[in-house]
Amino acid sequence: MCSTQRSPSAFRCGFLERAALIGPHTPQQPTVWTPAGHGSCDMLRSMGWSARIALVGCAALSSGCVERLIYEGGICGDGRLVPGDVCLSGKDDAKSYGTPGLTPISIRGEDFTGDDAVDLLVMGSDASGVVAGRTLAGDAEGSFGEPTDAMVFGCSAHPVPGRVDQEAPVDLLVDDCAESVSLFLGAPSGTFSGPLSVFTGALTRSSGLLDLDRDGINEVLVLGTDASEQVVLTVSFPFEGQAPDTTVVGNFDGAPFNPTGFGVLDIESEPRVVLIDPTIPGGLALMEDPLTGSRIERLDIDVTPRGVAIADVDRDGEDELLVLGLEPGALLTFEIGAVGDPTIEIGRTTASLEPLARQITDVDGDEIPDMIVSAADSTDLSFWLGLGDGTFADPIRVDVGLVPEQFFLSDLNGDDAPDLVAAELTSARLIAILADP
Repeated sequence: MCSTQRSPSAFRCGFLERAALIGPHTPQQPTVWTPAGHGSCDMLRSMGWSARIALVGCAALSSGCVERLIYEGGICGDGRLVPGDVCLSGKDDAKSYGTPGLTPISIRGEDFTGDDAVDLLVMGSDASGVVAGRTLAGDAEGSFGEPTDAMVFGCSAHPVPGRVDQEAPVDLLVDDCAESVSLFLGAPSGTFSGPLSVFTGALTRSSGLLDLDRDGINEVLVLGTDASEQVVLTVSFPFEGQAPDTTVVGNFDGAPFNPTGFGVLDIESEPRVVLIDPTIPGGLALMEDPLTGSRIERLDIDVTPRGVAIADVDRDGEDELLVLGLEPGALLTFEIGAVGDPTIEIGRTTASLEPLARQITDVDGDEIPDMIVSAADSTDLSFWLGLGDGTFADPIRVDVGLVPEQFFLSDLNGDDAPDLVAAELTSARLIAILADP
């Protein structure tokens, strides 16, 4: 019988060993099959290789097992995800896409047409410098169609996807560069309708669509500056015509604090807003109730937060806060409770990169969220696989053939494995690389 045995730091040597070699090799290096106990791990280390070890199969030495091939350091090609592996088909198999007449600035991947397939929205500027969008409809088989005019416009080319009424297709929230935002409603054609203008009372820095009062209709959250140039968080109700709820969130308790982003944790079925100032050490604060603005308090975290993500990484049913920090460089995981509760660090993994873009999703099918990060001036994506206790394994780096200034992973062809869509915006390159599970 073939199986894999996983330790917190790596794969162990087992009945049969295969080393995914990380060193002076090429992705096409042949598979190494060796019986355990024959010294292959020590031999590889003595040759200067850094190895991830996995029990992978019995090959010709035993019956009933299927040999699998190695691509990009993973055990791939047999049609199923294996925990611990990152399976992409390779940069040479990437499909390229274009948006003639539009210089791309951002990409988004969602079901914008309501057919359960992932579509690609490219926002950018047209020949006259006006913000515009193009929809490339997904075919649910791993490809996108020709670009069509999305009929999305506004001041910002960085829309926020979300569902206003919790129903397909996905809608868009677009900044107006005024004290308002615009809602564009998705449609099966891939052309959005609207916009619906929503007054927020703030010039937008960051925004989101969230159902805070659990009534089935998402509220509009905006972090920005009001008429007196105070940093505020506002909550607007798109279809109710009432004034937004507004809370001052900058420079509280007499200390400098200038947040530019936020995230929302689900703690004991209640929303908690994390405010992010990426310019100062400990630049994180917790807001207890965004609907009432009841309490805000700085979090006791010792790093400068250069990237933040939210997910249940230890599978306890509550969200954790993940922070990519500088000084020192680390990927940290925190348990967050109510305002005033201690901030508990449950995981710290050394990190030495300046994040350019990031996503948290399950890459290897083990139902544990993983962190994927790109870095400036690098064609690598770093896959930090979650270990289920709030910590992450050392990153697996995959060369995707361009600098992924923006990217997303999503299942494009229905095989339950996340595929990659990436954009190198400075060269207007868009690619899709399918998974090879």
